[in-house]
Amino acid sequence: MQNITSDFQQYYQPKTALLIYQHTTKSGSIYVESFEIDQATGQPINAHPLSIEEAQKLGRRLNAAQEKHMGFLVPDGLMPENVLYVNPRGEGMVIWYTPPMKQKLFFSSHLGIKDGPAYVPALLWKATKNQLYIFALDKKKRPTLSTKLYHAPLFNTASNGLVCIGDVKIPSLDTASLGRFMQAWQDFFFNSKFSHLNGLLPVSVDPKQLWNEQVETGKPFPNKFLLASKITLKSILP
Repeated sequence: MQNITSDFQQYYQPKTALLIYQHTTKSGSIYVESFEIDQATGQPINAHPLSIEEAQKLGRRLNAAQEKHMGFLVPDGLMPENVLYVNPRGEGMVIWYTPPMKQKLFFSSHLGIKDGPAYVPALLWKATKNQLYIFALDKKKRPTLSTKLYHAPLFNTASNGLVCIGDVKIPSLDTASLGRFMQAWQDFFFNSKFSHLNGLLPVSVDPKQLWNEQVETGKPFPNKFLLASKITLKSILP
């Protein structure tokens, strides 16, 4: 495990210490003593009973932190119909799907594919605060546990659906509402440059030729070229 003490001390310095005493015979009866921390020695000094003003200030800060966390993955209104699963605990997790749609796509110059709008198939998304997985669907209707998943026919995606983040900075999603969380990941994915196959041939034809034709013609994505994945919707649930 990485020792983060030095990094922590670089940004945070101890200011106050609280010592809580519990009555030996009266259950629930406590006494709280507050100490200032000497910045030169790091030792507790000036012990005094925790004042009402200090307790109220601490309570406001704790409530603000809790309220900030409580907004994470909360719907902005009614639960979106395309959401399949939500878990706000820890890193959080959302699974949702999008219908076939036209998107502006960007490709690294070495691929020899034109940037431009093109239709992508229906997609299944799974995201936490730090990771994104994408699969393709051959139908636009709401997926079920038995729905067959396909490899996403795009670049930068591994066989298990994991999207290669590279050195691109992920936007902070710690307090994002459900809608903002989903939109942020979709924007991140489509606004990034597709650059490599990541060990996976995502379609049954030459992907470079396919996407050049998609950008040039503007036709709906040909689902017949999708390749089936061994992963199921049921298996990506916790």
